[in-house]
Amino acid sequence: MSDPKVLFIAPWFSEALFAATLTALDEDPQPQPQPLFEDMACAKFADASHWEEWTLDTEVAAIELVRQRSGAEPLHLVGYSGGGAAALAHAVAHPDLVASLCLIEPPWIGNDIWSEEQRAFHEAYERLANVPSEHAWDKIAAMLNAPTTAVPPAPPVPPDRIKSSFVEVWRGYRAAPLDRGRLREIQAPVYLPVGQGSSPRMHAQAELLASCFPSAEAQVYERASHFDLPTVGARQLAEGLVRLWRRSS
Repeated sequence: MSDPKVLFIAPWFSEALFAATLTALDEDPQPQPQPLFEDMACAKFADASHWEEWTLDTEVAAIELVRQRSGAEPLHLVGYSGGGAAALAHAVAHPDLVASLCLIEPPWIGNDIWSEEQRAFHEAYERLANVPSEHAWDKIAAMLNAPTTAVPPAPPVPPDRIKSSFVEVWRGYRAAPLDRGRLREIQAPVYLPVGQGSSPRMHAQAELLASCFPSAEAQVYERASHFDLPTVGARQLAEGLVRLWRRSS
């Protein structure tokens, strides 16, 4: 069996997004797992008219293909935002193929209403379909960040594409069942970063997930929020990943 590699998964530009984290990892004297990068498969659907073909199973299959091609068995998974949802779905589908799991504020951890914060998040996401495209980004930022956190710049794509991507990915999440009781089958260590400036739902979610896995650590990153945690919190993320990977060995 080959040494585990680490797969960084994000909705877009995964290699650039984690560049600062990799720079910080290079400062650690111990050798680190070989990095691999994967943009979520849903990015390929953003300009297409066949969104109905996308599901979370699409993401699980894409991760598994990377794992097979890399020759790694198992993988360290580091998933950010939607990439965290994909990493979680893969870990549930293939618990024996995960060396460690880092979930950075996934928007989906199942479809049940487990808190008032989750209820508010679901209701806001359901309303997004009826929001004019030019206002959608502000609503999305309000779902994922705390009310006191400034709205980040929108991605450099048309507003209607931003809205349709979030709406269609949410449809895929809602169609995906998850029994969180199965998370206890994942024996690999788990790390759960959350930004101090992220929404209350993200903080509640980190606490819930930490109680579901046999071995999990949640950590709050000061001065970071949902949209900038991998960059603003790059050094802290690198330190947390080193701890995580040492636990896995």
